Amino acid sequence: SIQLLAVDKLTATAIPVDKIVLGRRYGISDWLPGAYEAVCTRADPLTVEEGMKLGVEDIIKISAARQ
Repeated sequence: SIQLLAVDKLTATAIPVDKIVLGRRYGISDWLPGAYEAVCTRADPLTVEEGMKLGVEDIIKISAARQ
């Protein structure tokens, strides 16, 4: 199906923040653990744009995990 093809392509190319947003929106739970881990362990903090995509709840959880 088109959805499976899109998921397959995005698995290889989407950045972790987008995987979190899309994974939650479309029920692609396989993406979430790795995407959260990547965001929490990377050297750079969240950008304003990423924070706007994620929302307050995710920002708080990610910030707590990074400390």
